[in-house]
Amino acid sequence: MADRIQGLERQVFETLLANEIRRDIYRMKTYLHELRQVAEAQEKRFAMLSFRI
Repeated sequence: MADRIQGLERQVFETLLANEIRRDIYRMKTYLHELRQVAEAQEKRFAMLSFRI
């Protein structure tokens, strides 16, 4: 993940905010949003399980 972000940062300096970079950033933000939703759902499940024990 960190390598991909660093690659995007390098691209920004090489080709300042080209359409391709914007799409990559949008896709990355969408992916991170999905990961956050999954993590929050799992956190709620673990909290429910620990409450029942």
